[in-house]
Amino acid sequence: MTSIPCFMLELTDRERWSLRRYVSAGDCPGRYGYCNAMFTLAEVTPDPPPKDDPRWPTTCVCGYAFQDGDEWQVLRERIFARDTGEEYTLPDAPPGAIWDATWFPEKGPDGLSLVMRLPNGAGDWHIDGLCRDGTGSWSRTGTPPVITARPSVLTPHYHGFLTDGQLVSC
Repeated sequence: MTSIPCFMLELTDRERWSLRRYVSAGDCPGRYGYCNAMFTLAEVTPDPPPKDDPRWPTTCVCGYAFQDGDEWQVLRERIFARDTGEEYTLPDAPPGAIWDATWFPEKGPDGLSLVMRLPNGAGDWHIDGLCRDGTGSWSRTGTPPVITARPSVLTPHYHGFLTDGQLVSC
């Protein structure tokens, strides 16, 4: 059995921006099946950079040169911090990370809507959401991140138990 200690992520007042170019037409052999490229900015400015900023991607990994009419997108990801000072965006958070998903309507007994990153690419588990069968929700006790939830964690790609802030795989 594998045990993963849980920890809280707290929202900061900062964001990470990425400049993205893509075109959905075509048959790119890359990861997405269409031409896509991103550049992450080291610093965030009050406004997105103009289209002539050299940090905008100009080509896809397949060699396609983006055209002016192709999509220009600024992706904005919130930055979260843990008690050690490490910072993550939610897509980068490791297994065991727990955060308050304030945007979800379902809340736990403390008014939080907790979500946890599961191991092995199994995705995220909305601890305070509906159980997989839709008939009820998990019961949650303790103070985050030292919490216990019952019944067991059961998602399409993961099965385990959350007990006293430890996620234990079955």
